[in-house]
Amino acid sequence: SSDMVSARRVDDDTYEFDMAWAPKTCGEFKDGNVNNLGLGFCPYEQIFLLRAQLCNERLYVLCLQSSNLEWKQANADLKRIRRSFQATSTVQQNETS
Repeated sequence: SSDMVSARRVDDDTYEFDMAWAPKTCGEFKDGNVNNLGLGFCPYEQIFLLRAQLCNERLYVLCLQSSNLEWKQANADLKRIRRSFQATSTVQQNETS
């Protein structure tokens, strides 16, 4: 199953979403399954960090995907990468001859 873990509006045109995907089944804690912490759920297998921004009437989306292990090792860096995504408008000048 998948869950939207969090969502927030950064400003008028920018939104961030944290989404995650959990396994369909999780082995029993008593069987030595390190992923089952005995809490009635398993850790997510995949984590997705999204940043969506409207710019010049277009929607730009960045999606970072990480495994559970990658998330444990680098979640702060992944969030920093997401924050760095910025769509900017460029002004094109028409050349006249």
